[in-house]
Amino acid sequence: MNITYYIKIVTLFLFFQSLKTDQSESQSLGDEAFENQRFEWALHYYDKERNDSLNPVLNFKLAQTFYQLNDLDSTKYYAALAYQQIPQSTDIDPYTLSSQILEFLKEIKAYELAWSLSDNSKSINENYQKHLIEDQNTDFASAYEIARLKSLITFLIILFLTSIGIIIYGVVFVQNIKVKFVRRIRNSTKDISKLKKKIATLNDENSSKDRLFSVIGHDLRGPIGSLKGILELTQTKELKGKELMNFIPNLIADVERVQFTLNNLLNWGQAQMNKTQVRKGTVTLRKVVDSNIQLLQKSASDKSIKIIQNINGKVKLWADKHHVDIIIRNLLSNAIKFTPENGLITLEVFDAKDGFWELHIKDTGVGLEASVIDSILNTSRVHSTYGTQNEKGTGIGLSLCLDMVTRNDGQMTVASEPGKGSTFMIKLPAKLGRSVSKPISNQKVN
Repeated sequence: MNITYYIKIVTLFLFFQSLKTDQSESQSLGDEAFENQRFEWALHYYDKERNDSLNPVLNFKLAQTFYQLNDLDSTKYYAALAYQQIPQSTDIDPYTLSSQILEFLKEIKAYELAWSLSDNSKSINENYQKHLIEDQNTDFASAYEIARLKSLITFLIILFLTSIGIIIYGVVFVQNIKVKFVRRIRNSTKDISKLKKKIATLNDENSSKDRLFSVIGHDLRGPIGSLKGILELTQTKELKGKELMNFIPNLIADVERVQFTLNNLLNWGQAQMNKTQVRKGTVTLRKVVDSNIQLLQKSASDKSIKIIQNINGKVKLWADKHHVDIIIRNLLSNAIKFTPENGLITLEVFDAKDGFWELHIKDTGVGLEASVIDSILNTSRVHSTYGTQNEKGTGIGLSLCLDMVTRNDGQMTVASEPGKGSTFMIKLPAKLGRSVSKPISNQKVN
């Protein structure tokens, strides 16, 4: 039995409870046993209570119980008996119960019996047919909404797969260049030192390719699986319009994570192929920090995490603004990811007094082991983990941060203790001729 059927069983049970609140102890015990899927005991208590009384509700419960015990003949008998007793019962809603019985018979594929019962009770059948028409209209509306959402999901999948195809094509292209270059080197014996250097470069490219495939396989497979699962459920009509709408927020979050991942992959891929260009200029640090706090505020609010920035608006860096944006976004995203609910993240800047500003991003998260810190600061390895609420991550964000910091003539260090949080310290050049020697406290809370 799937979960949808169990939900219907619980719904029927609650319906029965509302129909008769003054039931006997035996019927109460039977209802409790049915709810707990102890169907033999439920049958015992229901049969004990029945005593051939005119009780269509109880007989319908017996039909439900016999169905769970795979006794189809008894199921049909008690379902038919309950349906025939409806007109003689005065303490129930005949339309509601008759509709429940017919729906039950339809679910167990007893179509002939369902038709016979509805045909013999014209008034009930007319109401039932009216109900079916209303349901059909609702189904048509739901089908239209599902079709529209399927089109949207299909477009997102195509876009997502196209992006992956471009990345894979780039990797294959680099691999082909590697093969051709190796053949050319093997044919040349004039410059041994040059040959060694080229081989080392090709090995680095091969390592980058392996890391890229690892990231794609491990971190991007999940969203594709989710999209595929939703499409399959909509195709088999197991997921109706209202139920599908409940998945939309998670679907949007998955797409946003995929977009963030693809941006990181693109920047990281450019860095690995040494195609990243550094365009230095004046960067107002606080503006970059504020924009990223605003971008990630929802993720922080979902975990009740408070973000405090204490950065003076006069602090200016001499760096590539796009790179600084990538660095802060990844570090702030990681801080949110590894900080539990009701945690705190602070951003402060200090004058390093050697022509540099030092940005500290501190959290009250789970902290890091020394071996993990070593892995983060080792650009040849990608370290991927899950956050405090199983948030997914690519594992290349910190590697990308370290690369961007280095390309802008800066340094990145980490101070952390398991269970007490982490502090990432980013040291970047200050703009020449700065007018402030030390930032003035200028606190902002988000």
